[in-house]
Amino acid sequence: MRIAAGLVLGELGDPRLKRRKGAHGDCLVPPLVRIPAGAHRLGDDRFGAGRDVQLTAFAIGALEVSNAEWACFLAGGGYEDLRWWDTPAARDWQQGLTTADDTAAQARTATARFRGEPGRAGPPVQ
Repeated sequence: MRIAAGLVLGELGDPRLKRRKGAHGDCLVPPLVRIPAGAHRLGDDRFGAGRDVQLTAFAIGALEVSNAEWACFLAGGGYEDLRWWDTPAARDWQQGLTTADDTAAQARTATARFRGEPGRAGPPVQ
């Protein structure tokens, strides 16, 4: 029942996401949360990994990435589009050469699965 409900909801779309035509193709834009510039704590102090970093102001999606957003990302070139990997660290991650190897491998598996069954990731972008 949950899978069937998820597929129906996927067809209907999330009304919180706004469909837009961006510079690089169609996209879905979630509501954004603005993060002010300044010192922010990153990491978990319980494991001695917490540290303060200085960040410029930015906005980030308030919701988890949906299958429909992911489908737009893939349709626009996704991990294969090198313009999104513009630093050496980003290119290493894109190629699975970092400590995030497992995460990159999982992303590639999901990408391959999507390409094999594109209709499962949500409605086509119009």
